[in-house]
Amino acid sequence: MSEVRDPVARRIAAIALVAALLALVMSAYAVNLGLRYLDDVQTLGDAIQEADRDVPIEERTLVPPPPALAE
Repeated sequence: MSEVRDPVARRIAAIALVAALLALVMSAYAVNLGLRYLDDVQTLGDAIQEADRDVPIEERTLVPPPPALAE
């Protein structure tokens, strides 16, 4: 069998490979951003809970719901 080389098919395959690698890198970056976001939210939640523990229950001011929700 003789080997037939198709330069157009090779270019298309190379472009598809580059696109797949780019998508892989972008998805890994998105996962990294998501994990950092979750860590930031956890840190914020911990800080809010810590600040909430410092105020005694008797001294906390509670705001009633808006009138539209009270009905």
